[in-house]
Amino acid sequence: MQLHGISIVGIYVRAFVDVLFARSLLKHRGLRDHLKKWTYKEAQQPRFFQDSVIEYGNSTRAHAQGVAVRRAARLIPGHHSCLTLALALSRMLCRERTMHELIISTHRERDAFAAHAWIRCQGRVLIGEGPMTEAPKLVVLTPEF
Repeated sequence: MQLHGISIVGIYVRAFVDVLFARSLLKHRGLRDHLKKWTYKEAQQPRFFQDSVIEYGNSTRAHAQGVAVRRAARLIPGHHSCLTLALALSRMLCRERTMHELIISTHRERDAFAAHAWIRCQGRVLIGEGPMTEAPKLVVLTPEF
């Protein structure tokens, strides 16, 4: 079965490898090294990319890649943070030059502190859905092509 020129199996294999790579890089080198490797820049203001590199038809493929990353993560033992999954999906999207936003947010309620990361593409959350996506954004990063 093909999805915009790439087999579904190919998407899942890439997702599996990218989750392992993101997990390993975060564990050994940290977030700064991870972001430097893919040349992110801080977005001036959160925006949607109507005139970006991605075509409308490829949003289906980007969504399929998000699903593949979530499913691949289930096959790998251990805990995978939202940041690991977001970075893995971001790597897949960067490889295909698909414009997206990597968003990191924090929230403090009483004595608890929470952080969350997610990927948004064309205004749609691809990975990291949840109530934290409505919290104020701490960092919004976009890839440079």
